[in-house]
Amino acid sequence: MITDYTTLQAAVADYLNREDLTTQIQTFIQLAEAKFNRELRVRDMLIRSEASSDEGYIPMPADFLQEYSLKLETPTPHTEIVYVGADEAKKIKATGLAGDVRYYSIVGNTFELIPDPVDAVDVELTYYAKIPALSDSATTNWLLTKSPDLYLYGALLETVPYLKDDERLQTWFGARQQIMDGMSNESERSMRSSTQLNMRMRSFG
Repeated sequence: MITDYTTLQAAVADYLNREDLTTQIQTFIQLAEAKFNRELRVRDMLIRSEASSDEGYIPMPADFLQEYSLKLETPTPHTEIVYVGADEAKKIKATGLAGDVRYYSIVGNTFELIPDPVDAVDVELTYYAKIPALSDSATTNWLLTKSPDLYLYGALLETVPYLKDDERLQTWFGARQQIMDGMSNESERSMRSSTQLNMRMRSFG
């Protein structure tokens, strides 16, 4: 049974029928997590954060992957701020737009508020957060608890280039993809049927 980082490593070694890959298996898990963060976007990854700023920029949370929504809470509560790309942001700022914040863009690791707030504003960011990485000190996370099979097949898939074992590539890739598709479908159904998302709350900025 896969319940934590140690048992996950043991399961990968068992599936490979190898007992000499302890360090490499940790790397395989790390690589699998990197791909999960790039590809997976499900409800369990959503976090709601609040920040205040009297400047035009707000730093992103350290575990930020992708924004879901950004809302202005003061002076007008629950007002959606519209995302614009870098080029459009330049054009809007060139018009001398003033007043309440209406748009935002992403510059490096910060959110740029447009126009610059005159007074301090409160914003609420809902975003997809990185999956907490497994380690000897952080032995489990929500994804391992929910989908140990995804971790297993994700790690096994990362062994193929190292072991040069192409025979099992399609089996492991297919199993991993089926689980990810199932999680995405489950998340979409859940979010459509829920009038309110229950998320972890943090502060950022």
